[in-house]
Amino acid sequence: MATATLDPPRASETAGTGVRVMNAVRQAAHAAHEAKVFTSIASDAVEDGVHAAKRAVTRGVRDLADMRDTAEYKIKRAPFAAIGLAFGAGVVLGMIGCGIACATRMRRKAGEV
Repeated sequence: MATATLDPPRASETAGTGVRVMNAVRQAAHAAHEAKVFTSIASDAVEDGVHAAKRAVTRGVRDLADMRDTAEYKIKRAPFAAIGLAFGAGVVLGMIGCGIACATRMRRKAGEV
């Protein structure tokens, strides 16, 4: 966006009170216009962000529902595989938790000695 600039009065012009007042009025009007433009641009950016966030939430909800439907379908098609997968995931998570607990206990013992 191009911004307009006001030229200072030339030395050859007589800088009377009327000219100074007119320059001050022009500068004030220009500053007010620039402020309105800035607020308009800022409000448009906020509206765009809100719209994008709403679309992302809607898309996320839709994707989550699709994943739930897919999981239901796969569990109905192969229930024993689903049970085996859940059991395996539980074993892995249990091993990770046990490893973290053992490491914490070892650090505490090392600090006490």
